[in-house]
Amino acid sequence: MMEDRNFDDLAERLKTRVYGSPKGRLRIDMVWEDLLLNIPGIQHSVPMTILDAGGGMGQISLKLARLGHQIVLCDISKNMIEQAEVLFGAEKLESCLTLVHGPFQKLQHDYGQAFDLVLSHAVLEWLADPRGSLNGLIPCLKPHGWLSLLFYNVNALILQNAIKGNLKKIKEKMFKGNATSLTPHQPLDPAQVMDWLSSCGLSIDQITGIRVFYDYMYSAVRKERLYDDIWELEHTYCRQEPFALMGKYIHLIGHDKQEDR
Repeated sequence: MMEDRNFDDLAERLKTRVYGSPKGRLRIDMVWEDLLLNIPGIQHSVPMTILDAGGGMGQISLKLARLGHQIVLCDISKNMIEQAEVLFGAEKLESCLTLVHGPFQKLQHDYGQAFDLVLSHAVLEWLADPRGSLNGLIPCLKPHGWLSLLFYNVNALILQNAIKGNLKKIKEKMFKGNATSLTPHQPLDPAQVMDWLSSCGLSIDQITGIRVFYDYMYSAVRKERLYDDIWELEHTYCRQEPFALMGKYIHLIGHDKQEDR
């Protein structure tokens, strides 16, 4: 039976191969810009309450804490939680952070708090029950609260496999990564995820493709191009169709339309 992926064994690999690389920097920079552009009050002086569900090392949460917001970061990985604690401690922002070591799916039941903003970044695709887990996150939102949802795009994986000539993988839908791979258990279809959000009473306000070109570039091209030039290219097209839905990740920002829960 499939279980939610615990990243205790991959924490160091993620830190160096993803977050310490241009692709990881692009992901964080683009998601951060989306939040600044689309979440009302995020740069105002009134602190928001924010849940980072499956928050890992907490890079985005740290940026939010610098703006004065209060963060609850929940993760099943003890190694990830410890690295988030170090990250916040290095900037003396521990007072802005509450760490919860455990599954975020139990948080509403055990913790009982509703939040102005919920982050779920690169989490759903690693879960045994993505839809059920997403449904469980929605009650964590205050009425008219905001959701920032980032997930691995199965369509991008299909395109990348086609470019590489992996036709059998596409035909047999062999998209799941192996036990030690950074390819997720369940890459997701953006149309399906948007239907899930709509059925939960959320309005989708922004759709952004994260790395709509970078992952398709030849390795040699990626190495020789300046980060600023790649950023400019990605930034120009990341919110335009058809490019947005070609992103390796899809970032959706939505808000709760329901008055009461």
